[in-house]
Amino acid sequence: PEIVQMMAISNIPNCSFKISEAIINKYGTLMDLFDVYQGLEHESDKEILLSGIDISNNRKIGLKISKKIYEYLFKI
Repeated sequence: PEIVQMMAISNIPNCSFKISEAIINKYGTLMDLFDVYQGLEHESDKEILLSGIDISNNRKIGLKISKKIYEYLFKI
């Protein structure tokens, strides 16, 4: 199940498997991630939700990819 969710996220352009793995490691499932998004009131908070999540020792998810993931999950 986790691998399928990681693959779904990694299908978003410019979103690597490592990024999707970091997101699922933090939130557990896509449904849990959706619940967190739904709990946020402001659009700007939703766009930056994933920024700052560690991908590796010296890499974090940036603002642009965080916004892109949000838009693909909720706007397309």
